[in-house]
Amino acid sequence: MDSTRHTVSRRGLLVAAAAGSAVAMVPTSALAAGVPAAPLVHRDRIATAVTRLPDGRAATLAYTLDLHDRLGEWLRFWWANAPGTWRAPLEVVGETAAAGHAYLLTEVRYTTADRLVTGFAAAVRNPAYWATLASLHRFFPEVTSESGRIRVVDGAPGYTGTPSQLAFVRGAQQQIWGGRPAGDVSSRSGWQAFTKATLRLGLDTEPSLT
Repeated sequence: MDSTRHTVSRRGLLVAAAAGSAVAMVPTSALAAGVPAAPLVHRDRIATAVTRLPDGRAATLAYTLDLHDRLGEWLRFWWANAPGTWRAPLEVVGETAAAGHAYLLTEVRYTTADRLVTGFAAAVRNPAYWATLASLHRFFPEVTSESGRIRVVDGAPGYTGTPSQLAFVRGAQQQIWGGRPAGDVSSRSGWQAFTKATLRLGLDTEPSLT
Protein backbone atom coordinates (compact mmCIF):
# COMPACT_ATOMS: atom_id res chain seq x y z
CA MET A 1 0.00 0.00 0.00
CA ASP A 2 1.33 3.44 -0.93
CA SER A 3 0.93 5.12 2.46
CA THR A 4 2.77 8.27 1.41
CA ARG A 5 0.38 8.99 -1.44
CA HIS A 6 -2.61 8.36 0.78
CA THR A 7 -1.26 10.68 3.49
CA VAL A 8 -0.87 13.47 0.96
CA SER A 9 -4.44 12.95 -0.21
CA ARG A 10 -5.75 13.16 3.35
CA ARG A 11 -3.69 16.25 4.13
CA GLY A 12 -5.28 17.96 1.16
CA LEU A 13 -8.70 17.48 2.69
CA LEU A 14 -7.69 19.51 5.73
CA VAL A 15 -7.85 22.66 3.63
CA ALA A 16 -11.48 23.72 3.16
CA ALA A 17 -12.39 25.47 -0.06
CA ALA A 18 -13.68 28.73 1.36
CA ALA A 19 -12.70 31.38 -1.18
CA GLY A 20 -14.96 33.20 -3.56
CA SER A 21 -18.30 32.31 -1.98
CA ALA A 22 -21.30 34.60 -1.88
CA VAL A 23 -23.37 35.29 1.22
CA ALA A 24 -27.17 35.53 1.09
CA MET A 25 -30.09 35.68 3.47
CA VAL A 26 -32.82 33.10 4.01
CA PRO A 27 -35.70 33.87 1.64
CA THR A 28 -39.03 35.16 2.91
CA SER A 29 -40.68 31.80 2.13
CA ALA A 30 -38.34 30.13 4.63
CA LEU A 31 -39.28 32.64 7.31
CA ALA A 32 -42.95 31.94 6.66
CA ALA A 33 -42.23 28.25 7.20
CA GLY A 34 -40.86 29.01 10.66
CA VAL A 35 -37.15 28.57 9.89
CA PRO A 36 -35.03 31.20 11.69
CA ALA A 37 -33.26 33.68 9.45
CA ALA A 38 -29.53 33.04 9.18
CA PRO A 39 -26.80 34.10 6.76
CA LEU A 40 -26.17 31.50 4.08
CA VAL A 41 -22.92 30.69 2.32
CA HIS A 42 -22.75 29.18 -1.16
CA ARG A 43 -20.21 26.40 -1.63
CA ASP A 44 -19.41 23.97 -4.43
CA ARG A 45 -17.42 21.68 -2.12
CA ILE A 46 -17.47 20.05 1.29
CA ALA A 47 -13.87 20.19 2.52
CA THR A 48 -12.18 19.52 -0.86
CA ALA A 49 -14.84 17.10 -2.16
CA VAL A 50 -16.92 18.29 -5.11
CA THR A 51 -20.64 18.41 -4.33
CA ARG A 52 -23.12 16.92 -6.78
CA LEU A 53 -26.88 16.66 -6.85
CA PRO A 54 -28.50 13.21 -6.96
CA ASP A 55 -29.04 13.67 -10.71
CA GLY A 56 -25.26 13.90 -11.20
CA ARG A 57 -24.89 17.62 -11.80
CA ALA A 58 -22.09 19.48 -10.03
CA ALA A 59 -23.76 21.98 -7.71
CA THR A 60 -23.12 25.04 -5.60
CA LEU A 61 -25.36 24.68 -2.54
CA ALA A 62 -26.55 27.13 0.11
CA TYR A 63 -25.75 26.27 3.74
CA THR A 64 -25.68 27.97 7.08
CA LEU A 65 -22.00 28.53 7.78
CA ASP A 66 -22.07 26.25 10.83
CA LEU A 67 -23.62 23.38 8.87
CA HIS A 68 -21.03 23.65 6.13
CA ASP A 69 -18.19 23.77 8.65
CA ARG A 70 -19.59 20.76 10.49
CA LEU A 71 -19.96 18.79 7.26
CA GLY A 72 -16.32 19.53 6.50
CA GLU A 73 -15.27 18.22 9.91
CA TRP A 74 -17.39 15.11 9.39
CA LEU A 75 -15.94 14.36 5.95
CA ARG A 76 -12.35 14.80 7.12
CA PHE A 77 -13.03 12.39 10.00
CA TRP A 78 -14.73 9.86 7.70
CA TRP A 79 -11.84 10.04 5.23
CA ALA A 80 -9.15 9.78 7.92
CA ASN A 81 -10.69 6.46 9.00
CA ALA A 82 -11.32 5.08 5.51
CA PRO A 83 -9.18 2.30 3.97
CA GLY A 84 -5.68 3.35 2.99
CA THR A 85 -6.18 2.11 -0.56
CA TRP A 86 -8.90 4.70 -1.21
CA ARG A 87 -7.74 7.84 -3.01
CA ALA A 88 -8.84 11.42 -3.49
CA PRO A 89 -10.46 13.23 -5.24
CA LEU A 90 -13.80 12.69 -3.56
CA GLU A 91 -17.35 13.56 -4.48
CA VAL A 92 -20.28 14.01 -2.11
CA VAL A 93 -23.76 13.57 -3.54
CA GLY A 94 -26.72 15.26 -1.86
CA GLU A 95 -28.59 18.51 -1.44
CA THR A 96 -29.38 21.07 1.23
CA ALA A 97 -32.83 21.49 2.79
CA ALA A 98 -34.66 23.49 5.48
CA ALA A 99 -33.24 26.80 4.23
CA GLY A 100 -29.67 25.58 4.54
CA HIS A 101 -30.04 24.10 8.04
CA ALA A 102 -30.06 20.46 6.87
CA TYR A 103 -28.21 18.27 4.38
CA LEU A 104 -29.60 15.20 2.59
CA LEU A 105 -26.70 12.84 1.92
CA THR A 106 -27.07 10.27 -0.85
CA GLU A 107 -23.58 9.02 -1.65
CA VAL A 108 -19.84 9.49 -1.12
CA ARG A 109 -17.43 8.50 -3.89
CA TYR A 110 -13.66 8.03 -3.88
CA THR A 111 -11.13 7.36 -6.62
CA THR A 112 -9.53 4.06 -7.59
CA ALA A 113 -7.76 3.21 -10.84
CA ASP A 114 -8.56 6.74 -12.04
CA ARG A 115 -12.31 6.30 -11.74
CA LEU A 116 -14.86 7.21 -9.10
CA VAL A 117 -16.46 4.39 -7.13
CA THR A 118 -19.00 4.38 -4.32
CA GLY A 119 -17.67 4.30 -0.76
CA PHE A 120 -21.09 4.91 0.79
CA ALA A 121 -24.62 4.76 -0.59
CA ALA A 122 -27.56 5.67 1.62
CA ALA A 123 -29.82 3.20 -0.21
CA VAL A 124 -27.60 0.16 0.53
CA ARG A 125 -27.67 -1.24 4.08
CA ASN A 126 -24.16 -2.72 4.05
CA PRO A 127 -21.34 -2.28 6.61
CA ALA A 128 -20.28 1.00 4.96
CA TYR A 129 -23.81 2.30 5.54
CA TRP A 130 -23.62 1.68 9.29
CA ALA A 131 -20.06 3.00 9.38
CA THR A 132 -21.02 6.27 7.71
CA LEU A 133 -24.16 6.58 9.82
CA ALA A 134 -21.91 6.29 12.89
CA SER A 135 -19.65 9.09 11.66
CA LEU A 136 -22.65 11.34 11.04
CA HIS A 137 -24.08 10.67 14.49
CA ARG A 138 -20.72 11.75 15.91
CA PHE A 139 -21.02 15.23 14.39
CA PHE A 140 -24.75 15.93 14.23
CA PRO A 141 -27.56 15.80 16.82
CA GLU A 142 -30.24 14.67 14.38
CA VAL A 143 -29.50 11.95 11.82
CA THR A 144 -32.37 10.12 10.13
CA SER A 145 -32.71 7.73 7.18
CA GLU A 146 -35.37 8.60 4.64
CA SER A 147 -36.06 7.36 1.11
CA GLY A 148 -32.52 6.40 0.12
CA ARG A 149 -30.78 9.33 1.79
CA ILE A 150 -29.55 10.41 5.22
CA ARG A 151 -30.83 13.69 6.62
CA VAL A 152 -28.56 15.56 9.03
CA VAL A 153 -29.57 18.74 10.85
CA ASP A 154 -27.15 21.31 12.18
CA GLY A 155 -26.64 21.65 15.92
CA ALA A 156 -24.48 20.57 18.84
CA PRO A 157 -23.74 16.81 18.67
CA GLY A 158 -23.88 14.28 21.49
CA TYR A 159 -25.93 11.40 22.81
CA THR A 160 -29.45 12.41 23.86
CA GLY A 161 -31.32 9.12 23.51
CA THR A 162 -33.50 10.20 20.60
CA PRO A 163 -35.37 7.47 18.68
CA SER A 164 -32.99 7.82 15.71
CA GLN A 165 -29.93 7.42 17.96
CA LEU A 166 -31.39 4.38 19.70
CA ALA A 167 -32.28 2.81 16.35
CA PHE A 168 -28.73 3.44 15.13
CA VAL A 169 -27.18 1.85 18.23
CA ARG A 170 -29.39 -1.25 17.90
CA GLY A 171 -28.66 -1.56 14.20
CA ALA A 172 -24.92 -1.10 14.61
CA GLN A 173 -24.83 -3.68 17.41
CA GLN A 174 -26.55 -6.24 15.20
CA GLN A 175 -24.85 -5.49 11.88
CA ILE A 176 -21.34 -4.43 12.93
CA TRP A 177 -20.78 -5.63 16.49
CA GLY A 178 -22.43 -9.05 16.19
CA GLY A 179 -25.07 -8.30 18.80
CA ARG A 180 -22.72 -7.44 21.63
CA PRO A 181 -23.61 -4.58 24.02
CA ALA A 182 -22.26 -1.22 23.03
CA GLY A 183 -21.14 -0.25 26.52
CA ASP A 184 -22.06 3.12 28.01
CA VAL A 185 -22.81 5.31 25.00
CA SER A 186 -24.58 7.97 27.06
CA SER A 187 -21.37 9.75 28.10
CA ARG A 188 -19.50 12.02 25.72
CA SER A 189 -16.44 9.78 25.68
CA GLY A 190 -18.54 6.64 25.33
CA TRP A 191 -20.51 8.04 22.38
CA GLN A 192 -17.33 9.18 20.64
CA ALA A 193 -15.64 5.82 21.21
CA PHE A 194 -18.64 3.87 19.94
CA THR A 195 -19.17 5.97 16.82
CA LYS A 196 -15.47 5.88 15.87
CA ALA A 197 -15.13 2.14 16.45
CA THR A 198 -18.30 1.48 14.45
CA LEU A 199 -16.96 3.60 11.60
CA ARG A 200 -13.64 1.76 11.52
CA LEU A 201 -15.18 -1.69 11.84
CA GLY A 202 -17.73 -0.98 9.14
CA LEU A 203 -15.07 0.31 6.72
CA ASP A 204 -12.77 -2.58 7.66
CA THR A 205 -9.96 -0.39 9.01
CA GLU A 206 -10.14 -1.77 12.57
CA PRO A 207 -9.09 -5.29 13.62
CA SER A 208 -12.13 -7.46 14.29
CA LEU A 209 -13.37 -7.32 17.88
CA THR A 210 -14.88 -10.80 17.77
